[in-house]
Amino acid sequence: MGGAVWLVLICGVWWFWPWYIRRQVVQFDNQFLPLMGQYGDLYGAFNALVSTFTLAGLVFTLWQQHRELDLTRAALTSSLNMQGLLEVRQVLQTDEVRAARAHVQGPTFPADPDLWTDCDWTRVERVCHTFEFAGILVSKGLLNREYVFCTWGGPIKRCWEKVHQIQTNPKRGFTLPYAHFQYLYEQHELWCAQGKTEPVQVPWQPPPSQIPVKVDPTTPQPSVGAGG
Repeated sequence: MGGAVWLVLICGVWWFWPWYIRRQVVQFDNQFLPLMGQYGDLYGAFNALVSTFTLAGLVFTLWQQHRELDLTRAALTSSLNMQGLLEVRQVLQTDEVRAARAHVQGPTFPADPDLWTDCDWTRVERVCHTFEFAGILVSKGLLNREYVFCTWGGPIKRCWEKVHQIQTNPKRGFTLPYAHFQYLYEQHELWCAQGKTEPVQVPWQPPPSQIPVKVDPTTPQPSVGAGG
C-alpha cells in the first residue's frame, strides 16, 4: 500500500512539475519580456553612443598626433633651413669669396680659360667651391632655393656662364665636376622661366639726417642770437 502511494506521488510530481515550470516561465515571459525588450533597446542605443564617442575620441587623438608631427616636422625643417642659411652665409659672404665673385663676373675677366692666370684660377675655384656647397644644400632640401635665387641669383648666372668651360677644358690636368653648381644654375633658369626674378639690389644709403653737410667757410653764417 505504501509503495503504491509513493509511486502515485512520484508520477504526479513527474507530470505536474513540467506543467508548473512551463506556467512560471510563461508568467515570467509575460511580465518581464516587454521590459527586457525596452532595456535591450536602451542598451543598444547606449552602446552605439559609447562606440560613437570612442571612435570620435580615437579620430581626434590621431588628428592631434598628426598635427603634432606636422608641427615637429615644420620646426625641424625650419631649424635645418636656418642652419643651412647660416652655413651658406658664412661660406658665400666672406670677403675673399665676395672679391673672387666680383672678379669672375666682372667685365674684364677673360672668357677663354687659356687666358686665365694662376690668380684667376684660384678665384674661379673659390667661386665654384662655394656655389657647389650652396647647390648641395639646395638639392638636399636643407636650404630654401628661393632665398638663394633672390640673394645670389645674378652672380650664379653670370659666374656659371664664365666658368662652365672648366668642366670640359681643365687647365690644371684634372676635371672639376661641379655638378651641384650646374644644378643651381639650371634651377635658377627654371625659376626665372616661371616669371620670378630676384629683387633689385639697391645700394645702402644713410638717412638724410646722417648725411654730413659741407659748409663753405666763405659763406656768411647767421649769428646765434639774431632775431627776426
